[in-house]
Amino acid sequence: MMKDISRKSKLYQLKNVYQFILTLRRCEQITSMAINQIGIYFSRHLRGLRRLSLNFERCGVNTSQGIKKLTWHVCQLEELTQLSLSFGGRIKNKDLADMSSQIALRLKKLSCFSLNLWSCDNITNKGLEKLASNISKIYIRLKSLSLKFICCESISDEGLISLARKLQKNVTYLSELSLNFGGCKEITNKGAEQLVARLTLNLRNISYLALNFTNCMKISDEGVNKIADHIGKNIRHCSQLYVSFGSCGLITNSGLQRFANHIGNHFYNLQKLALDFSWCEEITNEGISFLIKEMSGSLKRSQYLTLNFSFCKNIDDKGVDNLCIMISNELKNLSHLSLSFMGCFNITNKSLFCLSDSLSNISALTSLSLSFMHCKDINDEGIKYLNSILVEKQNNFHNLLLNFADSSITNQGITMLASKLSETQCNLEQLSLNFSWCLHINGTTKDYIQNILNFIPSVIVS
Repeated sequence: MMKDISRKSKLYQLKNVYQFILTLRRCEQITSMAINQIGIYFSRHLRGLRRLSLNFERCGVNTSQGIKKLTWHVCQLEELTQLSLSFGGRIKNKDLADMSSQIALRLKKLSCFSLNLWSCDNITNKGLEKLASNISKIYIRLKSLSLKFICCESISDEGLISLARKLQKNVTYLSELSLNFGGCKEITNKGAEQLVARLTLNLRNISYLALNFTNCMKISDEGVNKIADHIGKNIRHCSQLYVSFGSCGLITNSGLQRFANHIGNHFYNLQKLALDFSWCEEITNEGISFLIKEMSGSLKRSQYLTLNFSFCKNIDDKGVDNLCIMISNELKNLSHLSLSFMGCFNITNKSLFCLSDSLSNISALTSLSLSFMHCKDINDEGIKYLNSILVEKQNNFHNLLLNFADSSITNQGITMLASKLSETQCNLEQLSLNFSWCLHINGTTKDYIQNILNFIPSVIVS
């Protein structure tokens, strides 16, 4: 059992903090009694706390008694403006309803609320309906709302429609909305489309929207088409859009084309765009071409672009080449670029040549993330192409993340890359190099690389 928190304890000395983050993920021996002790400390000594984040995924507190005690103590913190709670496992509909009811009633200054539920099979459609009903009571105060129901497999279309009905008239003041139903395998086109249709209709002040339907395997091209149609028509003023259909295996080039068409025809102020179609194995080079054709105009002002086509096995150098043409010709304002073609087994050094050539035209680029893990046809020649852009942009890059795990790069290639970075004395603040499972690279070389790059504040070589 946790010891009492006395005036002499280190926790007591934190009484003036305004933000507190506590993560006890997978600490299954933590009991409700121990959490109660933490709660007592909060309610007695941190009454002025403004921001609180608590993560109890797969923790012993995930019982009705534990949730009840925790909620009571959190609701004593009446100055809270931001609250993030994460649970997993045994939490039930009634626990969710009681918790959200108390939060809505007691935390009058709350403007940002995040609730993350992981593998909570006891949470059903009724639980979502009650949660939405309680959240709607504080809609005037809420500016940011994030709800995650990851792998909550009892949730289906009925739950999404109930959530949308309860919230649709109460999202007017939201500037940020994030909804994640990843792994809720009973969700189909109907539920996803109704959710987006009802909510986007009243998102008049939205600037950030994130929708995650990863591994909702019943969503097909038809669902993607309708979702994108509602987004395009209803919230064209949104400047940051994040959408994931990863592992939705029914999505094809046609779905990607329709999505790109709706977004491309309506959005002209997108500053940040992130799309995830990983593991959609029916998407090919043609899908990339559709994306470029339909969206190039709407991305001209974009500063952040993230595209994930990992394990889309039919994408090869031609698809990357087409993408590079768009980057070079249209995306002159990009400052952050992240591309993942992990598991696209037919990609070769030619893709790195095209990337290096296109990025040379982007003067604003400061952050670059590339993942070509499992691309075994990439070798030292590809690193040589990449080096050319690193030299050219040596004073620009602040963040560089390269993942070439399980490629054919050798000691010579990684040494050449590190030497070039060291010679340029670039302004990098963060560097991550992943060459795991590259059978021609040994541990001695990795240690050597780590040493010669020690002038960079944050370096990870694996």
